[in-house]
Amino acid sequence: MTPLPAPSLLRSVAEWMRHRFPRSAILDQTERCFRFCEEALERVPSPGVTRAEVLHPVESVFGRDAGSPGKEAGDALIALAALCNARGVPMNIAFPGRMRSNWRNADAIRARHESRTARDPRPGAGTREP
Repeated sequence: MTPLPAPSLLRSVAEWMRHRFPRSAILDQTERCFRFCEEALERVPSPGVTRAEVLHPVESVFGRDAGSPGKEAGDALIALAALCNARGVPMNIAFPGRMRSNWRNADAIRARHESRTARDPRPGAGTREP
């Protein structure tokens, strides 16, 4: 199978990450997982999904063996695209708009990152190791 062309998206994210975060944060898989979960969960309440309903797939996922990273990344992208289609959100417009916003708010985003720990995304939840 031929990969879909997405080099500009991947380069854009890599450049953003290198510019704003220490290498340790960029490569910290646990931190990246928590950030992914946080962003994904922020989309869930708007159509009326409840906290209790969100816990059902959490129990299901943690009740089985871990999937392969490549397969799970592909599935997550497919699920995001399907959600965007259902919600009428054009991903090709949403992504560059958010990247521009991130660059404009880079200092605030870096400060928020520094006020969190890798395992707790709440601002002020702890201090990072230098």
